[in-house]
Amino acid sequence: MNYYGSICLSDIPKEVIKEGKNGKKYLNITVWERKLASEWGHTHTISCAPKPEERKDGTNYLIGDLKPIKPKPQEDNSRNPVVDDLPF
Repeated sequence: MNYYGSICLSDIPKEVIKEGKNGKKYLNITVWERKLASEWGHTHTISCAPKPEERKDGTNYLIGDLKPIKPKPQEDNSRNPVVDDLPF
């Protein structure tokens, strides 16, 4: 199953963003399934995942939510045969 959602970049505590040797910035995350979907259909939650020694009391590490992508119904083309009238 595929999911989509959003992350609030403003809610990410700056101290949990790590810079790699390549100069790029990284954020460790955890995603878990909710016991019940939210009123907006979110089934999963995204959280920053700092190491236990980096955690600070009172800091909110929740940064986003996900919900499943519902596939669009496919059209039944069996009644409309493909006509191949190309000369090549």
